[in-house]
Parts: sequence; structure tokens; C-alpha cells
Amino acid sequence: MPRKKLNLLDATGRKILGHLVKDARMPLKEIGERVSLSVPAVAERVQRMEEEGIIRGYEAKLDYDKIGCPVHILVEIHGAKDRSLINDVQARVPEVIQYWVVTGEMDYLVEVAVCSRKRLEEVIRVLERIGLTKTHLVLYKEFPQLPPVGVVHAGTEGE
Repeated sequence: MPRKKLNLLDATGRKILGHLVKDARMPLKEIGERVSLSVPAVAERVQRMEEEGIIRGYEAKLDYDKIGCPVHILVEIHGAKDRSLINDVQARVPEVIQYWVVTGEMDYLVEVAVCSRKRLEEVIRVLERIGLTKTHLVLYKEFPQLPPVGVVHAGTEGE
């Protein structure tokens, strides 16, 4: 029997996503109670969101200070000489957490956590092969890593 067609990003789906973004380990039973669905119904929606690529995975959020890598930086890269170099930056620099291809004056914004100033200098030298760099030291992160409220809750106003 074919599965019933669901709008995975309806108001209920977005609420489920909101709960998973806040706590990816939240039990399906608790999510179901919060969105008024049974555990099997929540499980089916989550599985379908995974299959459709809406949910791309689950990850641990690290405290870089506690794992001995307290130097957290953002590096702007301007005037990229060879755009293909950014593709393997994480393989060459394992301290790269993530990077973005952006519009505006810079080509890329790279997030890095390193364990020492010496390693920071080495990482910057590697990134300078891509283009001119401008480095920003992160003093602290004010908000947890969550998407803007509108992204997860779009279409759920008035509920």
C-alpha cells in the first residue's frame, strides 16, 4: 500500500523540526505530545524528512574550550585566486568547522577552532593560498546554533 502524501513542511512538520533543532535527542513521544500526534505519526514524518533530505543528519555541538581548542575564529577570504581550492579546505585543515560561499566583498567565510596561536598561524597560511584573509577572533557566542525562528516556524502563525 503506498504511503499517504504528506505536506512535510506544514505547520505540524515545522513544529517537529523546531523541536528537533532545539534538541535532536528529544524523544518522539515528547515531540508527539507537543504537536498532538502519535509516536508512529511523528516517527513517519521524521523518517520522511530524512529521506527527502530536509533533515540531513544529527550532530553533537562541541564546546571547543572544553576539548582544548579555545581559539575560535572567523576568516574572511577575499579575491579567491582559484575557487577550486576551497573545495578541499576541510581535508587540508581539519580545524575548519564549516565555510560559506557568500556574496559581497568577500568570497568565503570560514569558521575555524584551533588549539594554539601557533596552529592558528599555520591555518591562516593555508587559507592565504586561496586569497587575501581577514581574521576575526570570536570572543563568545551569544545564541545557540539555531536557525532563525522564521525558517522553522514559517507558515505556523496563529496556531
